[in-house]
Amino acid sequence: MFRTALISMFLTSTALADTWTVDDDGPADFSSIQDAVDAASTGDSIQVFPGIYNESVQVWDKVLTIEKFDTGDVGEVLLDGTGLEAQALIYVSPNNHGTMIKGITFQNSPNKGIWIDNCDNSSISSSSLALISFSYY
Repeated sequence: MFRTALISMFLTSTALADTWTVDDDGPADFSSIQDAVDAASTGDSIQVFPGIYNESVQVWDKVLTIEKFDTGDVGEVLLDGTGLEAQALIYVSPNNHGTMIKGITFQNSPNKGIWIDNCDNSSISSSSLALISFSYY
């Protein structure tokens, strides 16, 4: 009985992963990547529409996929640090093993562009760095 409940609980938790959308100038769940991260739970995906996002993103205690929404649009997702005093444009806290970042350009950071702190099996793909003091840590 306990084993059946455990298996049921596992299958239910993986089936409940959500996909959140972010668009800086259009209809979506959020207009800020950080707001989507704050609302998300482990296993969720955040799809970001092309645009310029002037923010620093911090991922605490959850494993997420943050990626460019494939609209067929050639536009970029730019995470821009102009005027910010952040340590990184994106920071992933320790033990968020498996966090994935795809298709995002990080630019104009006074410090680190990407800081993934002691996270195994995390990946960054199809992304680029421009005008960054330190590229990654």
